[in-house]
Amino acid sequence: MLAIIPTDQPATMARLGEVDAPVPQENEALATVPAFSLNRADYLYLSSPSSTFRPGIDAAGVVERAAADGSGFAVGTRVALHLPAGLSVE
Repeated sequence: MLAIIPTDQPATMARLGEVDAPVPQENEALATVPAFSLNRADYLYLSSPSSTFRPGIDAAGVVERAAADGSGFAVGTRVALHLPAGLSVE
């Protein structure tokens, strides 16, 4: 999948590249996010030395795979996401 990846370089904080698709936990759904915007927190995380943060704290999309344990939203549900800790690339 295509993602913005931190570079750990002040002049070029991030680059566009391919990464492995996320693997959700039992109680997590997987959403397709066709577009998102960067906000101030994304830039602050990216400017930290040795950042493992992947931008995209706020996004909107559609549930592609429901949580395996049956909790949460059904496939096809439109969702808004707020991930204050971001996504780690580790």
